[in-house]
Amino acid sequence: MDYEPYEPAWLLNSTVVFLVLVVISAVTLVTYRLYLSPLAMIPGPKLAAATGWYEFYYDCLLAGKYIFEIERMHQVYGSIIRISPCEVHVKDPEYFLQLNSSTSKLNKYAWYYNFVAAPDAGFGTISHDLHRTRRAAVAKYFSTANVTRLEPLIQKCVSKLISRLEEHRLEGKVADLSNAYRCLATDVITEYALPRSRLMLDSPDFAAGYNRVLRDFTNIATWHRHIPIIFPIFNAIPRWAIAIIDPGPSLAVFDNQKFFKESAANIVASRGRDKREPTVLHEISNSNSSLSERSVSRLIHEAQTLVGAGTETTGNTLSMTTFYLLANPDKAGRLKKELMDLGEDRGQPMSYQALQKLPFLTAVISEGLRISSSVAGRLPRVSPTAAMEYNSYLLPAGTAVSMSIRDVHFDESIFPDAHHFKPERWLGDEKRALEEYLIPFSKGPRSCVGMNLALAELYLVIGNLFRRFDMKLVDTNEEDLTMAHDFFSPFGPTDSKGLRVAVL
Repeated sequence: MDYEPYEPAWLLNSTVVFLVLVVISAVTLVTYRLYLSPLAMIPGPKLAAATGWYEFYYDCLLAGKYIFEIERMHQVYGSIIRISPCEVHVKDPEYFLQLNSSTSKLNKYAWYYNFVAAPDAGFGTISHDLHRTRRAAVAKYFSTANVTRLEPLIQKCVSKLISRLEEHRLEGKVADLSNAYRCLATDVITEYALPRSRLMLDSPDFAAGYNRVLRDFTNIATWHRHIPIIFPIFNAIPRWAIAIIDPGPSLAVFDNQKFFKESAANIVASRGRDKREPTVLHEISNSNSSLSERSVSRLIHEAQTLVGAGTETTGNTLSMTTFYLLANPDKAGRLKKELMDLGEDRGQPMSYQALQKLPFLTAVISEGLRISSSVAGRLPRVSPTAAMEYNSYLLPAGTAVSMSIRDVHFDESIFPDAHHFKPERWLGDEKRALEEYLIPFSKGPRSCVGMNLALAELYLVIGNLFRRFDMKLVDTNEEDLTMAHDFFSPFGPTDSKGLRVAVL
């Protein structure tokens, strides 16, 4: 007897029904986003309004290129554009100042800032009110007075950098200043925020492999924003497995995370009994905040973001400023003359207080901060309860409204020849008017808490290096340092060797 093969018709029918429902749901969602959403009237590409895959393509598959597509959109559609189903981007310097005023009480956009993977850190905090509490616990430590008090700590790192560069001079070796600056910034912030420095400046090649892996991690962080299981998976990989896969730089990054965890645990365990010089993490642990705000997790996340934010941004600004000085010998010569006219021993370190009084150095620092714009990523904000307005557009509560520091810094109506390095623009009568639009650390309640520390590093490094050494560029051009990828900080082309100099 022949039997007909059994066909689970119910399974086939269920699959068909499921697929039909998926298609109907997708069509309904796209129709709503394009025609019924309160944001439907905002100009922009229909594909960007319909799906987040548009951003995914540019930021993940093309590796941090959405920033350039957003620039193109503004050229086509105007000052306000819809860049995703739930987010609009505004290019307007005056609106930036309004949105980030001192009285602003906006939240961060949770989806966007998920790339940090550190919700307990001040930087990753979404709620305005909770952020204000968390910032208060560390603000005193980053005050101008405290940075001045701890200047010897920064000077120690600058002196070590000078010593390393002197070795390169004597040996006739080309110095990789991009990675040297990253190492210095890492040593400063870890000494400042953690129980001990990471001593990156001791690395013979200025930790080139480690810094390369960190660049890869910033790219991965962009993927994590869209696929938020990536970092949990990485954190679940045991150390022995990473040691087999990549026993060098990747293992160093893993051990860095282990260092953060051990430091946080030790500080919490010794709360009230630690007699060492307090650090930022000690300030949090010993604050009057609730126990949950002084937890090990909170300290780990704060350590991660402080080191991450304090390394690449400062390192990039130092690299860009140094490059443009060396590419413009007349400006480098003018700076060196100003530094040498102080008449002190060339071998003695210059103090932060003395360097701040130098007008051309101050102009160089300001222009370096502007042209480097070391926070490339957009800064989306959300009003949770009230609608926001821009021109004739009413943006309902819950809408992510983003703006970019770069758009202000490269606005030709404010900074003529904006893509040219012109410290002189900060010496004339227009200086006071321009200062309002110099926003490298953003503005308002969410401005960078470490700005005073960063400024001290910039003055002490640029001032002391250009007083001590003559340098010239080696196989380095502007394209090597110009942003090719936006991983929140700007990164140059993947094949760039960074800022390479001969120390004379």
